[in-house]
Amino acid sequence: MSRLITGFTDLPTELRLKIWHFSCLTPRLVEVRTEDYPGNWNISFSPTRHGTKVRTIEWATKCPAPALLSVCHESREMALKVYTLRFEVLAYGFYTIYINPLLDTIYMNFKWDPEFRDILLSDMKAFDEEEIGIKNLALPLWNGSGDLDRLPLNSLSSLTLVIEDSVEPYWQDWDEDTVLVAPITEQEVTRWEKGGRGACVTLDAAIQGREKYPVFNIAAIRRGDAARALTPDDRRFTALHGPRRPT
Repeated sequence: MSRLITGFTDLPTELRLKIWHFSCLTPRLVEVRTEDYPGNWNISFSPTRHGTKVRTIEWATKCPAPALLSVCHESREMALKVYTLRFEVLAYGFYTIYINPLLDTIYMNFKWDPEFRDILLSDMKAFDEEEIGIKNLALPLWNGSGDLDRLPLNSLSSLTLVIEDSVEPYWQDWDEDTVLVAPITEQEVTRWEKGGRGACVTLDAAIQGREKYPVFNIAAIRRGDAARALTPDDRRFTALHGPRRPT
């Protein structure tokens, strides 16, 4: 007689592990900011898993940690195999940013200086235990359209420039629920016309002679209530599935 399965824990271990694994495969937008600014950078040197030290600014994110890390020991073990890029940050006390480098999009939203971008890329590389590298990167359109040749274009799968309504207020508009969508408002389309097409020219110059280069996206952003009001179809327009570069 076959055994009656009445709960999740009654499932075979192999099946439970597959369920945990597939639960980790939802792409996330991980927005990273910092309160530091040039001339007053709170820089520390942190040990990495490789035994080296890395210059670290006080990064911060409101992207929640993956839920599977706190469900049970079994789910946490599986999640740690997927979210392999993990580094501690100092802002608001010690906590860890968990990243799936293959699926998650890192939105480097820095108000003060694009140099923060280079330092964060260095930090993430130092803590990349599997040495996979960041595959999906997003930058604000207003500071992301220059110096593209300094990005790891050969290893990126996607590069997204994000149309922000304003860089002010920097912290007050921040919300856990943040989604990238296709630009649709008149203001977003205007900003695409002014900055996006110029960024395409810059990218074309940066990828000249390269055998590999990322898919290029221009996206708008929705936060808080505006993000929560989106339909499931709207939410599919993430950085991984957003509008492609116009021909």
